[in-house]
Amino acid sequence: ERPPAIRSLDARPGSDIFVIGTSRCELWEVDSEPSMLVAGHVADLAAVDAHPRSPELFMTAAEGERAYLWDASERRLRGVTERLSGERIQCLAFQPPAGKVV
Repeated sequence: ERPPAIRSLDARPGSDIFVIGTSRCELWEVDSEPSMLVAGHVADLAAVDAHPRSPELFMTAAEGERAYLWDASERRLRGVTERLSGERIQCLAFQPPAGKVV
C-alpha cells in the first residue's frame, strides 16, 4: 500500500517538530518518533497551522467551510468555527501575536 500524500505541513514554533496533514484525513506529529495525532476529518486535510504561542494547539481545515482547533496534548477537538465564506478553505493561519485565525 502506498503511503498517504502530504497535503499540508507546519512546524511548531521554536522546535524541530512538524505537524503534517495527509490525503487519508490524518494529522501526524513528526519528531524522532512520528505519531498520529488525530484522524477526525472526512476529507483530505487542506491546511494546518500551529499556534504561535501554545505549542499544543493547532488548526486544521479539510475540504469544507469550517476550521478546527485541536489540542495535541489531549488528542482531542477543542472547537470548530462557524461556516466561513461559503467556499472551501484552502489555507489558514493564526495571526501572531494575538493568536487569532485569519
